[in-house]
Amino acid sequence: MIARVLFPFVVITIGSFLIYFFIKGEPSLGILPDHTGYQKVESLGQVFTVYPRTIKEINARTHESIKSLKKSIESLILLSPENLNKDNLLYAFDKIAAYFTTHISLCHLVQLTHPDEKMRAAAVEVTTQCEALWIDLVSSNESLYKMFKHYADDSKNISELSDAEKLYLQDIINDFERDGLHLSEDIRLEFKKIAKELVDLCNQFSLNIAQDSTQLYFSEEELSGVSAEFKHGLSKNSEGLYKVVLDYPTTEMILNRCEVESTRKKYFQAKDNKAYPINQPILEKIIGLRDGMAQLTGFESYAAYEMHGLMAKDPERVQTLLDDLLPKVIKKSAEEFKLLAADLPSSVVLTKDKKIKPWDMSFLYNYHKKKYYQVDELALAEYFPLEQTIQGLFNIYSKFFNISFEHLKDVNAWHEDVSLVVIKSPQEEVLGYVFLDLFPRSNKFQHAAKFSGINARIDKDGNRYPAVCSLVCNFTKPSSATPSLLKYQEVSTFFHEFGHALHSILGATQLSLQSGTHVKHDFVEMPSQILEYWLEDREILKLISSHYITGEPLSDELIESKLHQIKFGRALFYDRQIWLTQLALAFFAQGSKKDLQQLEKEYLMMTSPYLEYDDTTHFYCSWGHLTGYGSKYYGYLWSRIIACDVFDTINSKKGLLKGSIGKHYAALMLAPGGSQDPEKMVKDFLQRDWSQDPFLRYIGLL
Repeated sequence: MIARVLFPFVVITIGSFLIYFFIKGEPSLGILPDHTGYQKVESLGQVFTVYPRTIKEINARTHESIKSLKKSIESLILLSPENLNKDNLLYAFDKIAAYFTTHISLCHLVQLTHPDEKMRAAAVEVTTQCEALWIDLVSSNESLYKMFKHYADDSKNISELSDAEKLYLQDIINDFERDGLHLSEDIRLEFKKIAKELVDLCNQFSLNIAQDSTQLYFSEEELSGVSAEFKHGLSKNSEGLYKVVLDYPTTEMILNRCEVESTRKKYFQAKDNKAYPINQPILEKIIGLRDGMAQLTGFESYAAYEMHGLMAKDPERVQTLLDDLLPKVIKKSAEEFKLLAADLPSSVVLTKDKKIKPWDMSFLYNYHKKKYYQVDELALAEYFPLEQTIQGLFNIYSKFFNISFEHLKDVNAWHEDVSLVVIKSPQEEVLGYVFLDLFPRSNKFQHAAKFSGINARIDKDGNRYPAVCSLVCNFTKPSSATPSLLKYQEVSTFFHEFGHALHSILGATQLSLQSGTHVKHDFVEMPSQILEYWLEDREILKLISSHYITGEPLSDELIESKLHQIKFGRALFYDRQIWLTQLALAFFAQGSKKDLQQLEKEYLMMTSPYLEYDDTTHFYCSWGHLTGYGSKYYGYLWSRIIACDVFDTINSKKGLLKGSIGKHYAALMLAPGGSQDPEKMVKDFLQRDWSQDPFLRYIGLL
């Protein structure tokens, strides 16, 4: 997942270097633009000045960023149209946007990860203020739009641009016109009003999810089947009941392993009612305003508005894909369900119409894995202690991508759990920095995502500007008896999210807003999803696994069992993915008023006919993708199909650890960032158009 705020930059950390400014009483302004107008981290020490330490620093940086934005925009629109060139227009705008939106994203990360409530509140206030100012000064600035249009209308200007610069110019004009700048003044003013209101609503929606503090209490008997090690890490109340929260590791443990149906039901209903009812009216308002925004700018729906200019182009093409895929997937998932239903554990009873209750699905699937494939995920996790898994990932990626990694601990970041990874080229040039914030805690972002910071750049003389980004995850925490032991799915998540980080770092472009993950949204998941497939290779599993006590890798027998097991249930998984995709499309289809729960139920019954719907739940209130990804959630499926084809090509050449193939892949698929159309990048790599066939084979449909 990519965290997005206007432009998807986000920021990072603190440390001993920052303490100098604090002692002097002068708030650090972070990394200021250098003589070229771009931010550049020159040393390891400077990395620790990127992230603000205090509210005073947040406010000082906000003041500096706003002052810089106002001055730069004023100077830009005073230019004579006859004197415009790519340096004083395209690159000048790129510098303005990169600096200001980096600050916005920095504050966005603070509000979702910082342990101090006052810091989070200050970051929320600043984020809202700056996003509103961006709307005022940039995205609704008619004079700025006309300058770009005037420049683009002169064929002489266009002839002097590179292909990447032409694409950049067209993307900016398209964005302005999607914001209604080519329309009448009354429409522009109404659009601006809606855009500002949406800033507040979307920030509040996300914040309500992160700050949901639901706690449940269960007795020893009610947690039967839950591991003793897990229960040992839980606190108890005065009545001796275990306290559980709604983070990822707890969800996995209770829904997969608890043998008491009533406990699973209570937990599932709490999880799928997170941020309800508070987010219900907020989401309804967001949907209504987004529909109004689309109508103002001439689009049939907000989905059509969002997909304009993307790979899919429009919702109809996405729907055609889903209509073609769903019957095939349902046919396969019906076979998988039949196998699950043929052998039910004692605490699972089907409904009267022979459906699985939603709180039983994970438990039943886990039971089936253990009994028929001899795969116990907790036993398997003993082979994936976090530190060794991280090092294993580094070893694999260093071979394929021809880069090196250095993992630094005790970096005095925003939380004691945070560490830093330094990534270098074979020539020891620093390519980028990745901060790792991997364990759950109160008031922290509750999913897994890459947050960008300072973008990777390479200037016209070949000088490199290192990227700074962070990975925020919620993996199993270490205990007093064991280190953090990752479930297989957590390892896959780590490979995925680190793929986003590598895309940010290796995608160094001349224009900052084309860097790394600044690609078309329905392509952005491809470079991360493809790396998940490495974990389905026998040699890779040997290399990355190391038992936390003995140091032994996974045995051949365990590997074969796991690889055999993961083939089962793929259709069930893609039933859910199609459900989520259809739901996002439906929420943002034409119309300002939607019965959200009815749509949730309707599409679940359509895509997963074997699964009972629970009318007491409101999953969509905690579905964070609805604000950032919106109707573009289909991009996960779209990118997955492409990733499967690209991986199939790499694997057919036995290239998972081959630096020559990795170099070719990175050069064609990562290095361009958003400076090329992804259709071209994929075709250049595959030497043909991409195909659905490898994906259909992967889930057993061919």
